[in-house]
Amino acid sequence: IEYGAACVIDRRDGDFVQKVLSFTGGRDVDKVFDSAGGAILDRSFDVVRKLGHVVSIGEAAGRPLPNLWERLVARSLTYSRMHLGHIEFAGQIWQKSRAAIFGGLGEGWLKVPIEDVVPLEDAAASLKRLASRQVAGKLLLSVCPEL
Repeated sequence: IEYGAACVIDRRDGDFVQKVLSFTGGRDVDKVFDSAGGAILDRSFDVVRKLGHVVSIGEAAGRPLPNLWERLVARSLTYSRMHLGHIEFAGQIWQKSRAAIFGGLGEGWLKVPIEDVVPLEDAAASLKRLASRQVAGKLLLSVCPEL
């Protein structure tokens, strides 16, 4: 909520689909941004309105299921999946987006939660923390702390 959300739902705390529908008064949502993939993405389709849109931005819980086509057709949904390998980093869209993000950070309206700053020699331990899925913010590696 501190970052502008009207409602925050921890999907580990009960049925997140029911919690979303409870928050919206039973109304399906226009768009879903899913960073988990797998079975979580599959369940997310249950809250999207007909002609809604699903954006997949990660696969921490696994790749999208083989029934993706059926899930889209059932409600005439659109679906997008972004892959960094397809980005043209010198292109106008990337440069404009990059400027907007860094501008938002500089102006303070875009916030990034930083959970910890760790020395480079502790990088392996930081990766284990990330893999444990117990990290809510960003972990930063300090390469040259004297700078």
